[in-house]
Amino acid sequence: MKKENNLKPFQKGQDSRRNLDGRPIGSRNRSTILRELLDQGDNEYLLHKAQLEKALNGDINSYKTILDNVYGKQPQESDLTDKKDSITIISVGYKEKNCD
Repeated sequence: MKKENNLKPFQKGQDSRRNLDGRPIGSRNRSTILRELLDQGDNEYLLHKAQLEKALNGDINSYKTILDNVYGKQPQESDLTDKKDSITIISVGYKEKNCD
């Protein structure tokens, strides 16, 4: 049997595994910082160019990402069969984009 000390919950405010002070005021998310970096100069263009170069060099994931972003993600069908009924579920990832 385990020791009884291990079975008792932490006292309120005494859990050393948690950050009880929370996130510091004024701190930003990683996504916000990355978005700001992409908005500076030609960074977004360079990122897309690097993605395209990876795809042209044979990186399948880069190729798939580019096609999904340009033409939209293809719907995927799933067939769930039961003893009594058959259900077909179609899940759609993205809306189709117009390429003008």
